[in-house]
Amino acid sequence: MIVVHIGLPKCGSATIQTFLNENDEALRSLAVDYPRVGRVLRRARQSFAKAHHNFANELKGRAEKFNPVAGGVASLSDHLRKSPFETTILSSEAFATCNGESVERLASILQSAGQPIRIVMVIRNLVAQAPSNYAQRIRHGYNIHDFDTFFDQWRRDDRFNSFEIASRWADVFGWDAMRIRVLDPSRLLNGDLIDDFLDSLDLDPDAPTLRALPRQPRVNESAGWMTLEAIRAMFAGHSGMDRDHPLARLIENGLPEHKMKRLGVAAEQTGEAFGWNRDRGRYLTRVQAEQLHVAYAECLQRLSDHLPLRLEPPKDLEALGFVEREFLPDATYIPAGTLSDFYQALANRVAESADVISDDPNSSANAQRQADKKAQRTAKRKAERQASGLAGA
Repeated sequence: MIVVHIGLPKCGSATIQTFLNENDEALRSLAVDYPRVGRVLRRARQSFAKAHHNFANELKGRAEKFNPVAGGVASLSDHLRKSPFETTILSSEAFATCNGESVERLASILQSAGQPIRIVMVIRNLVAQAPSNYAQRIRHGYNIHDFDTFFDQWRRDDRFNSFEIASRWADVFGWDAMRIRVLDPSRLLNGDLIDDFLDSLDLDPDAPTLRALPRQPRVNESAGWMTLEAIRAMFAGHSGMDRDHPLARLIENGLPEHKMKRLGVAAEQTGEAFGWNRDRGRYLTRVQAEQLHVAYAECLQRLSDHLPLRLEPPKDLEALGFVEREFLPDATYIPAGTLSDFYQALANRVAESADVISDDPNSSANAQRQADKKAQRTAKRKAERQASGLAGA
């Protein structure tokens, strides 16, 4: 069987991928393969990326993110054809935003292996998912708007409509192939995401060999509201820092995407040191929460109309323990002196770690990028020579 885990984003994907990645060798001994093809080798860390984002990047035509050295869908076809394993798992939340044509292309590769195919999608109550997505986009430098502005844009974005996403995949693989799981302890097997995921693969999570595999605690959790709002103010240019502050100069000069992300991670670590990440804050108004609750209930109903097993309707807001926000979180609620101390601590952290944003040729992060670029150039030249040879023949 081939299993494709397609997310959704901020629905436990990192937790699932960390478990699969850290136990890939042990899982192979149980006839379960989490292929390394399609997962970029991080040479500086001597490890593979946790997810198969490379496949998704190729399918979506994202040439700037696709690494041919890590293997694309053609390599996947070869891997599946030669694989002796009973179950093969592919995982990337980036699969969720593949369009119908990309899903069909992947299907042609998977179906050629002649094995049953299952699509696993984890969804989450939008009341929890919206603030989580907001946090992720801030720490990656993608969003500089306050939560209310983000919310108005996010709720109109079909990329986060679980029914529309499921439909794109079901149109190709059929609704019988879909397995929709809900990220809610009361809806998960044993109240545990990993147990529930293994169950979706027809594996018994209570089997001693599986129960013995190490598991990390929840991965990729959101930072506290003060950390997030300090990051947003920094990227938006209204942090109150002097123009000659190291961070202000860094932001003003512009940072590529990978450095924005690393700076966001460093800011989260600084927030943790300040004790800010214990208070997640509250972002939703009652009206916003009710809108999300209705939209989520409608998605569950529409999914249930097509799935072999119906999904339970969502709990009401009171049962979820929802509490309306008292104020719209913003960096202006952080005392100026405390915020200044945070930025200075972050600047010190950046200065002490060449891997955070430096292009120092001796840094491990830069060495990784240079090695990847060299390998990509070699692969491209090899492909061009092969194409030239075929044309000459």
